[in-house]
Amino acid sequence: RLSPERGGGPLRARSRMHAFGGHRQHPLHTDDHHHAHAGSSGDHEHLEDHEEEVDSEEDLAEIHLRRRQRKHRGKVEGTPQSVYVSWIKAEIEQETACLELPFTTMLLLCFATVAISYTGQDTTNLIAKSFETDLMNNPKFAWAYNYGHKNIDDVNSFADFWSWTRLGLFPKTMPTTYWYSEGLQDAVPEIPGFPAYDVKALPEHWLSPGFTQPAPLVGDYLRYNRVIGGIRFRQKVTELEEKNCRLPPGDAHIFQGYIGKGCSQSTDWELPPDHYATEDMKSATRKEWFLFDTDSPSTLIRRLLDMEDGCFSSRTQNRTCLCVWCAKNNMPWLNEETRRVEIAFISYNAHYGVYSLATINLWFNRAGHIHKVINVRSTWAGLAVRDIGVLVTFLGSGMLWLFASIHMFRTEGWEMIDQIRRTNKPWYLTLLDDYASFWNCVDWISVCIAIAIMAIFMALQISILDTNALFLEHARSSQAVSGQSNRTYDEIKHSVDVFFTSMEVTCNKEQLFRFWLAIYPVVLMMRLFKSFAAQPRLAIVTETFKHAASDMLHFFLVFSSVYFCMTVNAVLFFGQDDVHFTRLDWALFSCWRAMLGDWDWAGLARIGREKAFIWFFLFLLIIVLILTNILVSILMEAYATVKGAAENADSLFGQVRNMMRRAKETRERKRVRMKDIEDALLQDADHDESAMLGNSRLLVPQFKVHLDRHTGEPHGLETVILGKGLIVSGFHRGLIETWNSNNRVLKVAEGDTIVEVNGVRGEPNLLLEELNKKLDMTIRLRRSQRDQELLKQNREMQGGRRLSSKRRTFTKQLETSAAALRHRVKRPLTNEPAFLMDMVPGIPESQAKRTLKNSLDADEILNGAEFSPDLIRGDLSRMLDRVSNSILCAGWLGFKLEEYEIDDREKTKALDASMGAEGAEDNERRTRTNSKVSAGRPDGLISGIQEVRRVAEQRTWELADDVATVLGEEMQALERRQKEQQRGMTHTQESLQGLRHMVYKLNETCEEVSVLTMKLLHEGSRGAPATRGSSKEADMEEAAAVRAKLLGNRKGPRVVDDMNFHGQRFGNQKK
Repeated sequence: RLSPERGGGPLRARSRMHAFGGHRQHPLHTDDHHHAHAGSSGDHEHLEDHEEEVDSEEDLAEIHLRRRQRKHRGKVEGTPQSVYVSWIKAEIEQETACLELPFTTMLLLCFATVAISYTGQDTTNLIAKSFETDLMNNPKFAWAYNYGHKNIDDVNSFADFWSWTRLGLFPKTMPTTYWYSEGLQDAVPEIPGFPAYDVKALPEHWLSPGFTQPAPLVGDYLRYNRVIGGIRFRQKVTELEEKNCRLPPGDAHIFQGYIGKGCSQSTDWELPPDHYATEDMKSATRKEWFLFDTDSPSTLIRRLLDMEDGCFSSRTQNRTCLCVWCAKNNMPWLNEETRRVEIAFISYNAHYGVYSLATINLWFNRAGHIHKVINVRSTWAGLAVRDIGVLVTFLGSGMLWLFASIHMFRTEGWEMIDQIRRTNKPWYLTLLDDYASFWNCVDWISVCIAIAIMAIFMALQISILDTNALFLEHARSSQAVSGQSNRTYDEIKHSVDVFFTSMEVTCNKEQLFRFWLAIYPVVLMMRLFKSFAAQPRLAIVTETFKHAASDMLHFFLVFSSVYFCMTVNAVLFFGQDDVHFTRLDWALFSCWRAMLGDWDWAGLARIGREKAFIWFFLFLLIIVLILTNILVSILMEAYATVKGAAENADSLFGQVRNMMRRAKETRERKRVRMKDIEDALLQDADHDESAMLGNSRLLVPQFKVHLDRHTGEPHGLETVILGKGLIVSGFHRGLIETWNSNNRVLKVAEGDTIVEVNGVRGEPNLLLEELNKKLDMTIRLRRSQRDQELLKQNREMQGGRRLSSKRRTFTKQLETSAAALRHRVKRPLTNEPAFLMDMVPGIPESQAKRTLKNSLDADEILNGAEFSPDLIRGDLSRMLDRVSNSILCAGWLGFKLEEYEIDDREKTKALDASMGAEGAEDNERRTRTNSKVSAGRPDGLISGIQEVRRVAEQRTWELADDVATVLGEEMQALERRQKEQQRGMTHTQESLQGLRHMVYKLNETCEEVSVLTMKLLHEGSRGAPATRGSSKEADMEEAAAVRAKLLGNRKGPRVVDDMNFHGQRFGNQKK
């Protein structure tokens, strides 16, 4: 703009003036804002004229072209069918998902009622805790007087095990006499003359009211639980072999001879086992039975002694050894081959109707320690034993849940079948490409789990019936009169073994049933999230995780690395002293508990307080205080963004009201359903959904033509009546050609059928009569492939007609052809526009326009043009030009002010030299006065110039820093958030707006500099003539002459440019 090649004369002067800080209106600024910056000087009007001439229209069109293109296309050209169909399908899925919310909630409530009422966790937990507490604390050994000092936790050897079993467990599980309080005989005082109180004389059994047998019975456990069959002992063993021994390098025979015995391989659960480990006892051996209903208490004790001493007592007493395995192997039942021992018994609580399988498990690890775990599993004895209220609740909610699950299965099945019918692809490709989505998978998973729960429940009930039948058989045989039972001991033992096996199967199925019951709510939760996703405000949680997914992924890479390093450190630090850190998987869980505040400082401090403190301090600082808070900040940032995006969205109640309004309008026939629109479009595509979705033709609400007949010009339509339709057969000059030339899309073509003229519908003759009226008319047309084929056949038959008989049969043939074309003509994909009101029967015009507009707006939001630096390249270039021009303006003003100062001094000296000696005294006096004025004026002028430079330099650097900062922030935001185009565009526009304001402020600074300069010049011009006493006109002429003389020493083009610029810039202000 500063080069002479750009042109000369006033236009070049105006361009220079524009470049040096003229107020150029930015396309995004309003005219009021422009005039506010323009000022009131006369040459600013030239700036405004130049603004409109050079920049206004072109820049505005360049910036807004892309932003208006899609919206303008939606208003004028219509909506692509692919966009419209996708939006319709999304609306249908969203409405369906929203309607599923109450259904899923009802399904969840029914399932919760069914599961909780059947499992009866309060009762089963009560029994389990009672058993575990009693078996853990009450069976004791190491008795001293009436107190046992040890319980199962003190079993650390084989001898302790047998002592605890014989002195503690058996008296608790098979009481033989009624127990009285200790020291009862001493507590009763003796009375003279009466016999002494004897506890042994007290009854050993009591027949209480309601009892059929005196209590206690053999097998009465905790008074209310009857042990069924007896107690089962079994164990798992490993063979001891010399090859399993791990010896130091050297002579293995010497080492082996020194050790003196074989070794076993490593086994599971060397460390403390979990509860679920007690439920698996495969490959069990050395099974021994203690049958309460067959053997006497003394016989049971003798069997236990034979197991302990390996039948040594039986050989000494010359009796049969009661331990079968010990008699065969001639050794004790427990030895170093034993890896695990299980003691199990089954009880039935008739007060609740609950079976309980209690197992006492002891693991003998290779280090010599014995791990003890007690596990109790309970199951109900069928639905018949439940309370009537619980049973009614279970059956009622169960039927609702069953019907809801069947409805869900039916709905998903029909949806899948309908999807297969909609396309022409193979069914497996349709399911993979079109049907298989995340939410459909969730629906089918919920259906499959519901079916699995029903199947497992039926299998559980069958297993319970088998267990009840075996229990009945055992009770019948145990009540037989002694000596009259024809069943042998082995048969009774076998029946009890079968009952135990059936009970274990029932408990396993009960556990499996509870597991699937626990999985099902998680799937229902996913279905709830599916419904939540259809409502923007309910979808904030899921959208927050989606929005923060990328940041969270990178964060968890860092977090997992640091967490794993700290865990390995903990294993190496605490593994030898704390069992929770002995294994890496256990340490991972223990560190997680420590992160949440559950730690054992006493266990950690075993390695030393200083070492434990260092690790604990670093773990809390890095993991808890830093990384955890970073995770929270990531989620909070994403939450704020998502919440801001959903701030203007409809609430759940508003969406429900909208759906109710739609349903009401549908019933009143004011609108059609979205499903009907989809079906109509699918029918138009010959039931090929892929073709419907792939068609990019434009959809407009309807085909309407508006013709103005006031001018007297004919409409120009040629029509023909074919069948029951009035079809356009051609055109001649008239209003219709003007209409076609002005409309790119809604062009009337041959083969279009006139449906309505000025609101008149019906027979073709009525339409033709209304069409010939000389009035303003609105014509609605319909375009279809069938009508075009009919017109084509009509022309062929008219052109080839030679006999009058063909004319007589013409109408009949057309009707036959029309019927055949309905089934024969396949609509190919075409770019010609389609009309929604013709394709969808009964759709109102308002709904057609609204849905087309909404679909295009939704597509603009989702698939709009991505933000690119090219979009702001023009704005940035203009901004940099203004910054450069502002800098040049400030420098040029400083240079010109210095020149004016020099010119003023030289002019004063020239005037002084031209004066004669006659005015010496006056000249001397004037010189002194001028010296005073000149002495004061340069200081003020220089300070003003320095202030201008300082302000211009400060504003320029601030502007450069702001530009660099803003551009850096925008580029980082662009890289981090590519999916936030809308938010990024808004933020960028705000930043650019701020930059533009800064540029305008800099331009104002230049204006202030110019005003300040003119004031200084005016003050200098007024000061010198006042001291000289000469006239103002002569002074101006002399000053102009001196200025011309001084400027004559410069180059020509620059003098011209400077004078032109000076004249235009400051001429009006001098006037």
